[in-house]
Amino acid sequence: MSLKACIGDRISGLPDEIICHILSFLITEEAVKTSVLSRRWKNVWAYNPNIDLCDLGCGRRINSDNFEGIVNLVLLSRGSLDIHRFSLTCEDFVNYSCFDVWIRSAVSHNVVELVLDLVDGGFSQKLDLIDGETVSYYVGFELPKSLYMCNTLVVLKLRLQPSFTITPPSNCFPSLKFLKLMFDCLDIESMEKLISCCPVLEDLNIDCKLVDLDEFPVLRFNISALKLNKLQVYLYQGTSEIPRAYQIFVNVNAPSLEKFDLQDEYMAIYSWNKAKSLSRAKIDFKQLHRFQGIDNDYILESADRMQRLFEGLLYVKDLSVSAPLFGDPDIMHQYHLPTFNYLNRLELFLHTCCSWKLLTNFLKKSHNLKYLFLQSNAKCSAFRHGCDFLHHVWSPPRWVPVCLMSCLENICIKGFRGRADEMEVVKYMLKQGEVLNNVIIFTCDFSVKDEMKLCQEMSTFPRASKACQIEFRR
Repeated sequence: MSLKACIGDRISGLPDEIICHILSFLITEEAVKTSVLSRRWKNVWAYNPNIDLCDLGCGRRINSDNFEGIVNLVLLSRGSLDIHRFSLTCEDFVNYSCFDVWIRSAVSHNVVELVLDLVDGGFSQKLDLIDGETVSYYVGFELPKSLYMCNTLVVLKLRLQPSFTITPPSNCFPSLKFLKLMFDCLDIESMEKLISCCPVLEDLNIDCKLVDLDEFPVLRFNISALKLNKLQVYLYQGTSEIPRAYQIFVNVNAPSLEKFDLQDEYMAIYSWNKAKSLSRAKIDFKQLHRFQGIDNDYILESADRMQRLFEGLLYVKDLSVSAPLFGDPDIMHQYHLPTFNYLNRLELFLHTCCSWKLLTNFLKKSHNLKYLFLQSNAKCSAFRHGCDFLHHVWSPPRWVPVCLMSCLENICIKGFRGRADEMEVVKYMLKQGEVLNNVIIFTCDFSVKDEMKLCQEMSTFPRASKACQIEFRR
């Protein structure tokens, strides 16, 4: 290539390895289009170790016959080269025999990451009639047998629909470390067996929008994985109706679990077996409020379930909580937080419907807390249900929490608006925080003039720690 050409087209002058790395960030259809740029680019896309195919390519639907041809061509172009990531998204029905061939091809090419997003979850199968015509009928989704024993597969992501079936053998997926399951409804027994049969599974992500739960008065789900390190559970409602207390039980047997991330709109009942290794937890119940139209039995049941959940998190060191119902002053007397003896970092989202009592309750139960992050004035989703109660009154605890006198060093407050109750909170923290080093307040909605005024006012607050510095950020 001439010097002039290199100056005019520096990308084409790069080594194939770098160009392939650049193309790996594109979906395969876009990467293939680069072959028309010049002779230099003609077959470079075929060396890209990542294949990302969707039958809704570039915003337009590709009919099933054309899509099958595209997938076959791309896989054939790989030759003997390995496939690192194979991502397949099907918005429409596809031929099951083709699907089986694609998966077997990926396995034979030593695939490391497999993403199957089968939105409709159904497959067509062709049937030859006596008169010579061919018709297609739909069959359920079943993972090809060849996939289960793939020795190179490390990451598997599945979006599953009601028509799927899986029959995992014992000790399947010998190298699988990350598993993500997305579904609207599930075959509990198959899911439990799939998870328990992965001997080296370390990271599990369950993303579930459950529908038609009225047909299942009791739903039990056991998660058992001896080497599991991280668990994410997202349970969403299939409708926008007022929530109900369904009998959903989730039992976790993961003695190596260290991180737990939960978003739950059903308020399932969680139980733990050997959770002493669990050190980080993120609990998100921001959709759970005392909505108008909900009876008190539901509220009390939900509060009891949250209390039971927190009782299983006694050994966490890092905890993030978004639970407006826990901050409702009318029901706070219905539960009691356990003591978090190991907690040293707390992130607390104080929604606009919450009482400051939520903060004081956690402070009283966190004797070794060093870092406190507050998200004040978090948006309350209950307003769309007609909930209009606000609780902007600060009542300091009767006794100064142990953490304020002995170990709380850093406080960060976001969403600060400068209301009287917020000022009282800061004043109390400064007065009682004997080992405080830093108080950081984010004032993105303040003008420069208002921020200066705020700074001057806070500078007059008494401080128990002479080393404490107040910092304002935008």
